[in-house]
Amino acid sequence: MFTKNIFFRQTSSVSTRLNLLNLLVLLSGLLSIVGVYEIQLGAQLHKLNYQHQKYIDQVYKAVDQFEQTSGNIESVKDYVILVREQPIECLNMVSAFETFMMKIIGTGEAIALCEQDKLLADDILDELDQYSRGEITKEVVVSKLKVGLEGLSSHGAKFQPFVAKTVSTMYIIVISMVITKAIIVPFLGVILSSSVSRDYRTLNNTKKQLINEQERNELIQNERMNALSTMVAGVAHEINTPVGVSVTAASHARERLMQTEEAYQNEILSEEDLQSYFADSKEAFRIIQNNLRRTSELVKSFKQVSVDQTEDIVRTFSAKEYLKDIIISLKPIVKKPSVEVVLDDVEDIYIETYPGVLSQIITNLITNSLSHAFAANDGGVINIALSSLSNKKVQIVFSDNGCGISKENLRHIFDPFFTTKRGQGGTGLGLHILHNLVVDKLDGEINCFSAEGEGTRFVINFPCANHSAEEQFI
Repeated sequence: MFTKNIFFRQTSSVSTRLNLLNLLVLLSGLLSIVGVYEIQLGAQLHKLNYQHQKYIDQVYKAVDQFEQTSGNIESVKDYVILVREQPIECLNMVSAFETFMMKIIGTGEAIALCEQDKLLADDILDELDQYSRGEITKEVVVSKLKVGLEGLSSHGAKFQPFVAKTVSTMYIIVISMVITKAIIVPFLGVILSSSVSRDYRTLNNTKKQLINEQERNELIQNERMNALSTMVAGVAHEINTPVGVSVTAASHARERLMQTEEAYQNEILSEEDLQSYFADSKEAFRIIQNNLRRTSELVKSFKQVSVDQTEDIVRTFSAKEYLKDIIISLKPIVKKPSVEVVLDDVEDIYIETYPGVLSQIITNLITNSLSHAFAANDGGVINIALSSLSNKKVQIVFSDNGCGISKENLRHIFDPFFTTKRGQGGTGLGLHILHNLVVDKLDGEINCFSAEGEGTRFVINFPCANHSAEEQFI
C-alpha cells in the first residue's frame, strides 16, 4: 500500500473521494475570494485613512485661520464633520468576520481607534456648539480644538500600520491559498485518479472472477447433472431387471395357485401335485424376495448418493459404507464394459466432509477410467482405497489396470477442455472439475501417476475430521 494513497483509501467510495476533492477545491476557492475581498477592504481602509488625515489637515488650517482672524467657526465645523465620517464609514464597513480576523492577526486595535476617532469628533463638534452658544471663549475652544486634533492625528498615525499589516497578511494568505490550490489540488487529483483507476481495475478483476466462478459453478453443476442423469438412467435400467423378475415370479406363483385351487375344487388334487405347488411357491417367493431386496439396495444407495450430489452440505458418515453405495449406484454403467470395481483397502472410519463432493469425485474417476483406460470390449479392474493419515487428513487412492496415459498427455489432464476423445463426445472437463473439487471444495491436493501400458493411479489427500466406527457411537 502506498503512503500517498492512505488518505483516499480511508474513504468509503469513489463518489466520496470525488465529493471530498470538490469540497477542497470549493473551500480553497471560497478562501481565495474572501482573501481578495479582505485585500480590497484593506485598500478602502487605506483610502479612508488618507481622507481622514487630509481632512484633519484642513481642520488645522481652518483653526489657525479662525485663531488669527475673526474667521467663521462654521468652516471649522464643516471640516470636523468630514473628519467624523471616515471612522463611521470604517465601522460600517467592518463586519463581525473582519473584526474576528483582525483580532486573530493582531490588528484589532484599528477598530478601537475608529471608535475613539468618532468620539473625539463628537466632542469637538460639541465644543464648537458651546462656542456658538457663547458658553466658552474663543481661546478655550481653540485650545480644545488643538487637543482634539492632536488625538485624531495620533490615532491616524497608529491606524495606518494596523491596516498595512492586515492587508499584507491577507495578501500572504491569498497567495498561499493560490499556490496551495495550484499544487495540492492537482496532486490530490493525480492520487484520486490513480485510486479510481485502481478501484476500477479491482472492480473489473472482481467482475471477471465472479463471471469465471459462475461459469465454473455452471460447468460443475452441468457435469454433476450429467453424471446424475447417467446414474438415473442406469439405475432405472438396473431396477427394471429385478422388478421384472419379481413380476414374472409373482405371476407364475399366482398361476400355480389358481391351478392348485381348481384341482382341489374338482377333487383331483393329488399329494404329488400339492408337493409340487409348495415347491414352486417357495421358489417363486425366494426369487421375489431376493430381487426385491436387490431393488431396495439399489434404491437406497441411489437415493442417498443422488441427494448428496444435489446438496452441498457437510455431514459425518461411514466412508466404507458410502463408497459401497456409490459403487452400487454406478453398477449399471460399470458392468457394461465388464469392469470390476473393488474396494481394495478402505478403513472402517467415519469422516466429516461433503458427501456429494466425494460422490462426484469417485463418479468422475470411474467414468474417466471407463472412457479412457479400457477399450470398448475389454474388461478390467478398478481399485479404490481410503485411509486416514497421521496429520488429520484422509487419503484416497484410485487406480486402474487400463492402458495408462502418455507422458505428454499426463501434464495436461487437469487442464480445462483437454481431451483425447474430442470427436467422440469428450468435453475435457471431467478431470478439470475433479481437480477444482479437490483443491477448492475440500482444500486438498490431487496427483496422478501413470505410464502407457501400466495403468493409472490418482492419489487424493484432503483435511478431514475422522474417527473410528467405535468412536462414532461413544
